[in-house]
Amino acid sequence: MSKISLSMIVKNEESTLNRCLDSVKDIVDEIIIVDTGSTDNTIEVAKSFNAKIFSFNWSDDFSSARNFALKNSSGDYILYLDADEILSSKSKKEVKDLTRINEKVGYICTITSIDDFSNQKNSIKYVRLFKNSENIEFRGKAHEQITESLIENGYKIKNSSVEIIHYGYNISKEEKKKKAERNLKLLLSDNSKLSDGYKYFQIGQSYFVLENFIEAEKFFNLALNTKNLSKYFRAESFFYISQIGHFNYDIDKSEKYILKAISINSNQPYYHYLYSKILQRKKQFNEALKSLIKSYNLSSSSSKIMSDNLQIVYINEYETLLNIIELSFKVNDFNNLKFYSNELIKYLDKSSSNKSKAFKEIFNSFFRKDLIINDKKLLTEVVDEHNLNVILSMIDKSFDHYNKKEIIYELHKKFPTNTELIKRLSLIYDSENNLTDAIKFLEDNSSLIEQDPACLFYLASFYIKSNELRKALEIFNKIEEKFPKVFELNSNSKEIKSKIEKLLERS
Repeated sequence: MSKISLSMIVKNEESTLNRCLDSVKDIVDEIIIVDTGSTDNTIEVAKSFNAKIFSFNWSDDFSSARNFALKNSSGDYILYLDADEILSSKSKKEVKDLTRINEKVGYICTITSIDDFSNQKNSIKYVRLFKNSENIEFRGKAHEQITESLIENGYKIKNSSVEIIHYGYNISKEEKKKKAERNLKLLLSDNSKLSDGYKYFQIGQSYFVLENFIEAEKFFNLALNTKNLSKYFRAESFFYISQIGHFNYDIDKSEKYILKAISINSNQPYYHYLYSKILQRKKQFNEALKSLIKSYNLSSSSSKIMSDNLQIVYINEYETLLNIIELSFKVNDFNNLKFYSNELIKYLDKSSSNKSKAFKEIFNSFFRKDLIINDKKLLTEVVDEHNLNVILSMIDKSFDHYNKKEIIYELHKKFPTNTELIKRLSLIYDSENNLTDAIKFLEDNSSLIEQDPACLFYLASFYIKSNELRKALEIFNKIEEKFPKVFELNSNSKEIKSKIEKLLERS
């Protein structure tokens, strides 16, 4: 019977270490804990599991600490975990079965990351369980890897169904940025043998988390220009560049790069999800709906396609179903509307949501064509920031001007920072020939509409209607400065701005 060593490096992990060690205590033969300077009760927690504890002076190098832990591990097989991870209970038997084989082998495991902050999870695969040998080593100061060394030493790399649950991303955006800053510092100082393409990709990813998109794109392009970048990371690099284009409202760029990503890997749900968002900006709603349904179907069968991907980013099922329903409203596709509204209710039932019954009533009333004013209260009760656009689509299809105004006014009180509601209320004021209130309403919300080019366009058009041309020109200049790609693609805006400039020159 092979002996299994759990190999770990830790620092100030008292809040998570107990959960981690408890998940493996009955299948490992020794627990090796390398502490890099804990000042809390981490050591006491480790001692309660009879761990062998070693101290290591931290040198800004994760691989050095991992390799020190390896040298002190006596097992025939090594399983390595972080303190914010657990071994899935369903994987315990498989770990024992896999380690009965006496050969030089590394097993690819699935690491599923939980993120309650974004209500999203993703899975990534790499070697976490391998035969012990004195010649193997981790490489890379951050995002350290063992696979390269295993292959050099004649190991076979095999797939497994072993799953590790990772809670390290279940943190706020600010905490994620702190982690990215730490990793970036290590990656930029790393002169190890770790392949350049992979290192460039990780640097680009760190800059992306830090929202430094100029540097992120630079390093993704450096990664793409190397010969040793794998097919998977090539597709991911294109995907990240597409996201950067999308953030900057550069539709041509975002579409170009997402299509490159899809051409390499058409089985990644999130690629089709982003492509749908790009198509929605292009107002190609039928194609956007098809792309979103493809994303949803791929994500629903992700266990089948995981074998084709190192990583699967799971789409948010609730938000995706809502977006499919919203697009179905836009293109008047009532077959998809009925099917996916039922899928939404099933999802809400499965998640024990208290909104399930209300949504069922609302959709039933809508399809019977008797979603009447009495349902206004129910609509305002069920609405949240995620399903707001679906509710607005129902309102558009069902209510007259007066009742629409009343309910949108109530929704705005509930979501005062939502720019879609701000746009809609300003248009309602304008439709009632109340231009002064429409302008004042947008001006009162100026700090919110700064990041929404559509809101700014509305304000500019209202200024033109009220003959406040200088103010309209200021708004057009702001749009051109803040959203150059949006302005460039809107030929009407350029033409109107030019006419205003000529009129002001004459006055």
